[in-house]
Amino acid sequence: MFQFRQRGVPLTTWASIGLDRLAYILRKYPQLFKDLLRAFTDITIEMHKCLFEKGIDIVFICDDHAFKDRCMFSPKQFEEFLVPNFQRMADNAHKHGAKFIVHTDGNLHMEIPYLARAGVDAVEPLEYEANNNLKLMKEKYGDKICLIGNVAASDVLSYGSVADTVRMTKKCLLDASENGGYILAPGSDVLGTIKIENMQAMVKTVKKFGKYPINRKNLKS
Repeated sequence: MFQFRQRGVPLTTWASIGLDRLAYILRKYPQLFKDLLRAFTDITIEMHKCLFEKGIDIVFICDDHAFKDRCMFSPKQFEEFLVPNFQRMADNAHKHGAKFIVHTDGNLHMEIPYLARAGVDAVEPLEYEANNNLKLMKEKYGDKICLIGNVAASDVLSYGSVADTVRMTKKCLLDASENGGYILAPGSDVLGTIKIENMQAMVKTVKKFGKYPINRKNLKS
């Protein structure tokens, strides 16, 4: 299995023109925003095709379209502007027998049902500090999209203890591992502030308690 990571389409779009200009274009010239998204999606799809020809079977776009408390776009805007392009990228991956993963920091509660409907295979990192409720996401969307992440990167992994890390890792497994569809990981990149001993504790805990069939009684202890 091989995977490839690249900058995502919405991020490339707003980063290329600035958030203030994006807000103006959305109000005044929505078709221009659609054209920008489509152009960047076309480029991304062509890049993915080259990767698929080389045997890459997972493509991972590094996007950012959410704040700590909400999505950058309204539900209507997300459905109108972003969903069709996510669907095009997902369809292209699936046509080549590959998986399509979307990354965005921030609060993803509004986005996940739209991403699942677009055919996105997995979403991450489910940033804990942005109030992503892993248990609720699993209950509502766990059979529709794979969930990745949620171990607090800039909190527990960076400034907590080994015991804190073990507790949180077990809680994430308890909240989302049942019946599969969850990959435990830090709720962000592996930050430079993360303690080595905490990363080691997270990995060790997953290896000990994350094997199927999951023993929920052990996770509660």
